[in-house]
Amino acid sequence: MTSQELQQYLIREFPQENARCEWKEMKNLKNSFAGDEKNDVISYVAAIANMEGGHLVIGVQDKTLEIVGTDMSKFNMNAQSAVWKLLEHCTNLSSEGLSIDEYVTEDNHKTVWIIHIPKHQPRRPVYAHKKAWQRVEDSLVEMTQERLAAILEEPIFEAKDWSTEIVPNATLTDLDELAVAKARVMFKKVHASKIPAEEIDAWTVEELLSNSGIMIDGKLTRAAIILLGKPFSVFKLRPAVVEVTWTLRDERQEVRRSEEPPARLRPFRRARFHARHDGYHPESGPERRIRTGPGQADQQPPLCLRQLSPFHPDVLRCCYGAFQEALRGDH
Repeated sequence: MTSQELQQYLIREFPQENARCEWKEMKNLKNSFAGDEKNDVISYVAAIANMEGGHLVIGVQDKTLEIVGTDMSKFNMNAQSAVWKLLEHCTNLSSEGLSIDEYVTEDNHKTVWIIHIPKHQPRRPVYAHKKAWQRVEDSLVEMTQERLAAILEEPIFEAKDWSTEIVPNATLTDLDELAVAKARVMFKKVHASKIPAEEIDAWTVEELLSNSGIMIDGKLTRAAIILLGKPFSVFKLRPAVVEVTWTLRDERQEVRRSEEPPARLRPFRRARFHARHDGYHPESGPERRIRTGPGQADQQPPLCLRQLSPFHPDVLRCCYGAFQEALRGDH
């Protein structure tokens, strides 16, 4: 993409600096990667990890996100090797969800990096230059005793529904219109005995999503993006890692797995969802697996909901319908 297109993309996806997002020029990456403490890449990565995780955008002008690029000529690492270098320099930094996207503009060949940074692990602050860092307003400072105590007192495991968390900056434009329309049809089918179809048809999209439990106080949840989002909306779930699989049961109820396209999944029966701390898990039907953090494979089984939109009818029937039945208490 061109510099202007890349700038527009960055403004759309990373509209403001805050505790989860930092814009830096860093025109010479060799000197800026692991250089002066508090001003280099590893310090910012540690600071963002020590809050809630987020993104570091390198090669852009502060305030405007104008593409200035970063000099890679003397930086003898690619994006993948730089990830390993970050893990080497940042003590306790998790590899789960840590990644780097590289963009090179077509018109002037300027390089921009977006480093996606996972949240620190429970009770394990992240260190760079043997110091723990955090962001306070527009400044990077050594971690305060209050913040350090808060991290060290975190529960190792907290039972909560990951899917109900709000997705920052997500709007109705992130949802697939076909999927939303199909969701309305399935909502009417699931709730046919309690709510007249005419009443459901009269609801706005916001009312439909709110009554479905996937919009809270006018804001979209992770479940809304997973169930009804456009293909690229899934990137707003980062640093969660998304994998798509399907689970089928044969006539003898033996589990068989398939990665074939949704159109091949005609034999689906209704998926049965079980309420868990991190979402709903179908015993049969399509699965969308979300790894929410490091080392959580046993503690937090993957969140399984749907295949990428636009929905195949079988996929939506299995997932959205079962999701609604689970909320209603019929699962």
